[in-house]
Amino acid sequence: MNSPKHAFQALRRWTSQAADLTAKAGVLTRVLARRGPAAAAWLSWLSLGLAMLVMGWSVPTHASQQTGPGQTYRVNSEADLPYVAQHWLERNLPVLSARESERGEPVRLQAQLGRLDGRLRLAPCAEVEVYAPSRLWGSSHLGMRCIQGATRWSVTMPVQVQVMGQAWVLRANVSTGQALTDQDLERREVDWAEDSSPVLATDAWDGQVTARSLRVGQTLRQNMLRAAKVFTSGTQVRVLVQGSGFQVSTQGRAMSVGVVGQVAQVRMDNGRVMNATVVDARTVRVEI
Repeated sequence: MNSPKHAFQALRRWTSQAADLTAKAGVLTRVLARRGPAAAAWLSWLSLGLAMLVMGWSVPTHASQQTGPGQTYRVNSEADLPYVAQHWLERNLPVLSARESERGEPVRLQAQLGRLDGRLRLAPCAEVEVYAPSRLWGSSHLGMRCIQGATRWSVTMPVQVQVMGQAWVLRANVSTGQALTDQDLERREVDWAEDSSPVLATDAWDGQVTARSLRVGQTLRQNMLRAAKVFTSGTQVRVLVQGSGFQVSTQGRAMSVGVVGQVAQVRMDNGRVMNATVVDARTVRVEI
């Protein structure tokens, strides 16, 4: 039994043979054109017919891709499915890469197929449809279902998807609570999908400190950093009180540690305790 891989290779060979036959017949057509339009027309129809016969009689129907608005495949058994899945990936990964790149940084998707259950036995199917999750990322799968056959079936095949793009990588070991500098990092192409925490593709690490000890070669990700504390409880701070059309500056004392962008408690001069957003090491903001 021919494998789908061999079928696809044969399809390309037979297509080339048909094109070559048509080209040679075209040369004869130009020669016969000098002998009259009837002879030329007859040979043109003959060359087209021969090309169609080559394509129609020689292309194996086993595991071939179907034409039409949907991308479907004809398979003979479960042994065909890895080739179907691989062909689908080769056609769609460039599109998926472009779609992911539209979210921000340019990335390139590449995938490695897993294995089907060796006990699986499937009936032949005239049309198999391939479907995927809304986002192919990391440990994922491809689904394949028979939509036209004596027996309807549906299976999934595991696939490991790498999302290759530029990110920050540690070039030195750093300890917990350390502020990162340019000397600690370098840009490198890595697999964004290797971990569930998003990578830091930009310089968003600036002004933050490490949440835990990190080793050289690790890809910098969001869960590895935290905002740095800019003041401690008891620090005297300037309080900007803002409202609709006005802003008042006064003094207060921090009642908790301050982290830029987060909320800290501040005791005002009148003794009232308010929640304020930390702006910097000396300033907080209260919205009323």
